[in-house]
Amino acid sequence: GKGSIITFPVNQYICYMEQFKWFMDKSEIEMGSPDKPKQGQTDINIEGPEFISIHPKQDSLRFNAPKAKYDLKNYIISAREVKKINVADAEIIPHKGDVIVEKNAKMQTLENAEIIANAITRYHKVFNATVNVYARKSYEAYGDYAYVDELKQEQIVHFAKISPDTTGQSYAEGSISDSAKFTLSPAFDFRGKVVMAANNEFLVFDGSTQLTHDC
Repeated sequence: GKGSIITFPVNQYICYMEQFKWFMDKSEIEMGSPDKPKQGQTDINIEGPEFISIHPKQDSLRFNAPKAKYDLKNYIISAREVKKINVADAEIIPHKGDVIVEKNAKMQTLENAEIIANAITRYHKVFNATVNVYARKSYEAYGDYAYVDELKQEQIVHFAKISPDTTGQSYAEGSISDSAKFTLSPAFDFRGKVVMAANNEFLVFDGSTQLTHDC
């Protein structure tokens, strides 16, 4: 029935869903919403069933997955087509929408993901990100950021550490080495630390600059 609660005690997750298929020979359960709404049904959940962690330290971490499978032998939830996971102030977008949850609510590391920070202002996007999601307000990641100068030229900044600060704001730090060729603008080279705070539209550069000239 609509809104039925399914519990995965080994994974410490629950799920709200309308239907599932049990493939007995494969020891798998396929979960999802109906492919087509029934006649007269207008409130179908196109985002799919909602999976919610009941692990006491994960603060009800949750995500929607239109398609998912549950491995009854290995106790693994394999969710597909997940559009986003809201963690702290950020949206984490899994690569190809794949999310895997193991025993004890452990979410496998997300590779090649995107991070939008924050989810409201959407000032910053980190790509090629490797993300470990620990709880609804806790994650750690590293990834790349495209800095755009006044001439609309893109340069890649690598953030070695991205995580929420004590206020829940996503905060990232990276560095530009002496050997790298990085310019703040066509007139200035830069070496030093680069900081991203999700609430600030602009990056903060803390280091040294050098004029670019032919003299």
